Amino acid sequence: MPVLAAMLRERGLRRLLVVMPHAAASLPDALKRGLANLDEHAVAALGFEHLVFVRSAQMPGGAASSAHPLQRLADWVLAQMRLMIPQRDKPVRPAKVAQFVAQLAVRLPSATPGTRVVPPELVWEAAQRQDVDALVQEWLRGVEAEASTPQPARM
Repeated sequence: MPVLAAMLRERGLRRLLVVMPHAAASLPDALKRGLANLDEHAVAALGFEHLVFVRSAQMPGGAASSAHPLQRLADWVLAQMRLMIPQRDKPVRPAKVAQFVAQLAVRLPSATPGTRVVPPELVWEAAQRQDVDALVQEWLRGVEAEASTPQPARM
């Protein structure tokens, strides 16, 4: 990622939006809202006018199925843990993520320059709202979004 970002910066790119998949519970809350690894720090050091990392929750990866019955049973038991993931940490449809990122790209030039990190909860919140533009404007101004009441999961 830093090599590609450096090439883009050398060619005059001033604003960069990076959508990163985020595995639920893989990062502490502090890192969900900040730079999480050395690659992100390296990209931030390149001096983009606007740099935004959008953390979008990703679906738990499906490992290859085992032929051993006990391993399949263990995999099934662990798969049930997905039901225990909080609603706000569940993946958002790619079209909703794209809608949020597109609106962010439109509003970014008028925002204060800097490096920002969009936590997965904000991406989820944007997917629940009709007016994504208002949420983006509030977030760029530093206003905390009011959380929507999550709907219970249907099974």
